[in-house]
Amino acid sequence: MKRGMSILLALTVCLGFAAMPAWAESPWSTVNESPWQKNAAPPPPPTLVKPWQGRPGGAAPYSWVTVREGRIPASAVQGGQDQGAPIYICRAQYQNGIHAGKVVNRRCNFGWGGREVVLNDYQVLVERQGVRWVAQGQGVPRGAVLAGRVPGGDLYVCRASHGGGTHIGKLFNGKCNIGWGGQEVSLGVYQVLIAPGSRWLRVPPGQIPAGAVGGGLADNTEMYVCRGFYNDGQHPGKTWQGRCNIGWGGQEVALTHYDVLVKPNGLSWLPAGQAANRRCLTAGQAGQETQCVCRANFRGGVHPGKTWHGRCNIGWGGQEFPLGDYEVLVTD
Repeated sequence: MKRGMSILLALTVCLGFAAMPAWAESPWSTVNESPWQKNAAPPPPPTLVKPWQGRPGGAAPYSWVTVREGRIPASAVQGGQDQGAPIYICRAQYQNGIHAGKVVNRRCNFGWGGREVVLNDYQVLVERQGVRWVAQGQGVPRGAVLAGRVPGGDLYVCRASHGGGTHIGKLFNGKCNIGWGGQEVSLGVYQVLIAPGSRWLRVPPGQIPAGAVGGGLADNTEMYVCRGFYNDGQHPGKTWQGRCNIGWGGQEVALTHYDVLVKPNGLSWLPAGQAANRRCLTAGQAGQETQCVCRANFRGGVHPGKTWHGRCNIGWGGQEFPLGDYEVLVTD
């Protein structure tokens, strides 16, 4: 990457709004807090690639926080994973600007000048709206997201590890029921979602709105919290290949009409081609080019980085890798 002309000393992020797609709020209940508390090989360098055409933006519910002694805040935004371990989004000042990267071994790693730079002084992106996954306990935790009802009771959003991934499902009768491999699987070790201020939004099949609440991962693909009506009631599940997959009656059911849980003024990851007209979360600048937060699959993991000359540049194994197939973090 060419050196820029000046050092960016401060960066203020703000949220910009644009015309939203024709999504409609679901006619179903949007109440999230229930009053019932019953039990329940390296690519070549970029050449002749069109620079990033998205619009820079920011996100008011998010901020950059300085890390002290490698201590990552509990509300840090996860941008990827490697060998099952979460990777958080960071940024740091270096040479000609401020660069976005990933937290590895409590340091901020990013690509610059063909190599991987590792810094001890950096900031991480944190969320101020308190979306949390809490371990199971006695009964349903206060503030748990109520996704639906069936004749047998209320259904809350949960997630559990299974088959090498993390899958979103419904809490019912003390188990987290997920759809997986064509079957419904009941798991006794799980987490419950708490997401104050979130709401359900009806979306066209396959589209993920900004602010969608994630929490699942399989085959390096993030899955979001969804719900749909099937047979006896409303059932929460996970987005997968353009549908909402739920567990029901011992089977995995894929629904084409569904809602996605979103946070107000939230963020979402979109493929670069779909994000061209959306506002990206800016993390830094080098020269005259604004850098947005991006991420890409590489060597068995998902790695956050920075947009540069139409690629997502990440640091890995001591080198800088410009990747052409990537996602961008957008704010609208």
